[in-house]
Amino acid sequence: MLLNACANPARDLPPDLSTLAPSQRLLPEDRQSAEFQLSCDTLVKELDAISTKTAAVQGSLQQARNDNQSKSVAGLLILTPIWLTMDNAEETKKTLAELETRK
Repeated sequence: MLLNACANPARDLPPDLSTLAPSQRLLPEDRQSAEFQLSCDTLVKELDAISTKTAAVQGSLQQARNDNQSKSVAGLLILTPIWLTMDNAEETKKTLAELETRK
């Protein structure tokens, strides 16, 4: 249970395009995306907003981890049924993965 509370799936890495010229480093689907049409200022603002949301989600995940650790110690020392109240924060982890992918 302890390991499950801290486990995060790794995100898929994009392909390595560093050997290509800078003008050819975008994937075909990236050139068709809505973000490709945005100005640099708009992209910077969106990146800042995503970074702020990511920090907030990471804070709530950290809080859940801290609560789970407290419950684990209490469950180990006092009452094992306390372990049943642990929060795996699956939805928060999913939100964080989506924000990181968007970023």
